[in-house]
Amino acid sequence: MKIRRGAVAALLPLTLVLVSCGTKANVSDPAAPTVTGRASAPATAGSTGAASPTPKPSAPSAGSATPRPASPAAPKGSASPKGDASPKSPGKGETAVDPDTDENAQPTKTGEQTAVIHRVPGKSTTQCVDVGSQRDVRAGGFVAGAFDDARKAYGHTQPGHSQRTVRLYFVPLHAGKMPGLTLKFTHVGSGTTVTTRQNQVADAEQWKFYDTYTELEQGGTWRVRATAGPDKGCLIFRLPR
Repeated sequence: MKIRRGAVAALLPLTLVLVSCGTKANVSDPAAPTVTGRASAPATAGSTGAASPTPKPSAPSAGSATPRPASPAAPKGSASPKGDASPKSPGKGETAVDPDTDENAQPTKTGEQTAVIHRVPGKSTTQCVDVGSQRDVRAGGFVAGAFDDARKAYGHTQPGHSQRTVRLYFVPLHAGKMPGLTLKFTHVGSGTTVTTRQNQVADAEQWKFYDTYTELEQGGTWRVRATAGPDKGCLIFRLPR
């Protein structure tokens, strides 16, 4: 079953969203998550409107919306993570922001979403990227976000989820096949780990991504390693304590 909710432009710009108003975003129902590691708290992996980890997801709550990444086509005012290149002077293995907006962009014939991936500052290597204060970041084969929304929501009431739930989306470079996403979160300091898996695929017209919910009981600094088929990436982000 697929849930069709709202205009894509209001739900998920996906760094470009290149679609006109009135288009629908499709998000599949979540599968039961797989959780391993030393964390005592469960972690969830779900799609838009998914409930916290129960055998059957609840219906989406009113007012719930997919995270909205800022458009990298206008990166003014966004800070580059420590050690990363700025959009004007990318270093070796790093990606610059494309200032042009191509509303006719499409995935390649083999399903590569380069038009999305190349518009976000970050690194094309699998070296960990410090998110810092940024909203959306490229890390290896992914664009991930929205970290500002995750920071603001953490510790507050979230319809259908615990106050410690972190919602992030991951846009893979290779979308010809979507084999599922594995996320391994490690708390820097305590060493607590939480591993989740998301097999359901969400889409905004031609662009595909994974929408995830993970319960992280501790605030502070977390490192997350993402893997989906050939795509890998590593990010470091911080949550309020």
